[in-house]
Order: sequence, then C-alpha cells, then structure tokens
Amino acid sequence: MGNKLPYRILLVEDDHAIAQVIALGLRYLGDSYHLDQASSAEDGFDLWLQESYDIILTDYNLRGTTGVQ
Repeated sequence: MGNKLPYRILLVEDDHAIAQVIALGLRYLGDSYHLDQASSAEDGFDLWLQESYDIILTDYNLRGTTGVQ
C-alpha cells in the first residue's frame, strides 16, 4: 500500500460545544485526517483561501450569515 496523505478537513462552527462533539467524532477516522477549525464564517473563509481542503463542514446558521453563502 502507498502512503496516502491525510484528508484535510475544515470545520466552521460557531458553537464551541458542537465543534467539540464533531471533532471528537472525527477521531474515529484515526490518523487519516487533519482538522482545522474556525468559529466564524469570516475565519473559515480566510482559512479556505490559505489552504486546500478535501472536506468543508459548516454550520448552516452561522452568526451573521449562513454556511452556504
């Protein structure tokens, strides 16, 4: 088997408790991912501009915007 790089995941969630639960659930993936977290749409957008992500998980009801905009 070849060495596969971990998936890069961006989690954008403004509720700290929910972000913790999601991050805990992702631990079941083992070492197959790298998780970056943002607590606002603006911070998430800035991270997205700086990095390349395989998966982006966003809260639909972020303060001041939606996770879709």
